[in-house]
Amino acid sequence: EQVRAACRTYVDVVIGTEWPAMRHGQSSPEALQAALRILQLIASYQPQIAAQQAIQQSDLALANQIMDGRRMRLFDNDQGIPMIFWAGNFFIAAVTIVFCYLFRVRKRWLHVFMTVGLMLVIATLFVITAEFDYPFRGDGQLQPFPFTQLHGLIAGEQSLNQAHGTR
Repeated sequence: EQVRAACRTYVDVVIGTEWPAMRHGQSSPEALQAALRILQLIASYQPQIAAQQAIQQSDLALANQIMDGRRMRLFDNDQGIPMIFWAGNFFIAAVTIVFCYLFRVRKRWLHVFMTVGLMLVIATLFVITAEFDYPFRGDGQLQPFPFTQLHGLIAGEQSLNQAHGTR
């Protein structure tokens, strides 16, 4: 029951505190403490038989996956696309547009239309790349859907247990 409560706390903190903090490039110390609490509860359990030990090992592996998932989310939130990538893309875009301009089409309006169209396509690709540069920020940010679904499952399980009078 303590592990379930710790899991509920972790999910609540991730949804309520950490995800909003990630929108600003930060993390939540409370989420770290909640994740560590899950790990600590599982590690401190003293199994009496081999079956309990196997379950504890399995639970420790799952708790480590929780920690790894959080670590990866925070890493993705901190790491952007390197400047060398942006510089290289701007250089390639400039060369492409210059070549497009140099290789003329007979009709001037068609040539201008083609060059401007290419510039718009390249600009759109840059905007999309910039939007996904930090996946937890901006208009295209990732939402905590898995955690909200898990929160609903935990809440449903809790109300089901209360209805049946079990813990």
